[in-house]
Amino acid sequence: MSVELDTNVIIEVVSGAPDVSRRVADLLREQAARSSLVISPIVYAELFAHPAWKPEDVWTS
Repeated sequence: MSVELDTNVIIEVVSGAPDVSRRVADLLREQAARSSLVISPIVYAELFAHPAWKPEDVWTS
């Protein structure tokens, strides 16, 4: 079974409050150990729409 990530979860990990980002990242690591994590094409496109991110920021996140 795979888990699809929402745009807001990814943004929280990358640019949220440090303590919350760390906790979300830990939860994602735990989930990734149990199943695969996927990002839909729509979520990927939404990440490119983030006003403060350049395409290379999305590719390396």
